[in-house]
Amino acid sequence: MTDTPTNPIQQLWQQQPAEGLAMSIDEIRRRAVKFEKRMFVVNAREYVTAALAITFFGYFLSHTHDALMRMGFGLLIAGLGYAMLHLYRKGRPGTASEQIGTQCANFFLEELERTRKLVSNLWWYLGPLVPGLLVMMVGSARLHPQPMALLRLGITNLFIAAAYVFVIRLNKRAARCLQKQIDELRALQGTP
Repeated sequence: MTDTPTNPIQQLWQQQPAEGLAMSIDEIRRRAVKFEKRMFVVNAREYVTAALAITFFGYFLSHTHDALMRMGFGLLIAGLGYAMLHLYRKGRPGTASEQIGTQCANFFLEELERTRKLVSNLWWYLGPLVPGLLVMMVGSARLHPQPMALLRLGITNLFIAAAYVFVIRLNKRAARCLQKQIDELRALQGTP
């Protein structure tokens, strides 16, 4: 009995070269630099958005006479400030172009893992906003106890909850994509 298949399609399939996981250091460096640039843009977008929100909340803080509403706006500003400080400390990308040889692969792997960890747990980002939102909700309900105003407040809160869910799902998806890249790079390096 021979090992040679008689089916020509099966022979063709078995004779094609096996695809290995091969990526040059230059390709890894290119991906790392691209990732670094993308993270710079993402972080810059977060900083600009937070600055606009802080300006918006600051305007209302200075034009609101109700103490509870002022406290809510102040807590939102403080929460955004904390989140941006955390992003600055933990989310700044390193510089891939400074890495040499296999250090570039290790550096890129560390960057991917750090970013995956940052985006997979968003309570450092969304959590600091909760106290301000709760105070604002109580303050608004106290100032406007009419049924229609409470209905608008409820709809606004549903919108905020939906935004939280959307952001969490979006970041879980990003964490899965990052994990896929981590697994691919580890497979190239031969590490578990």
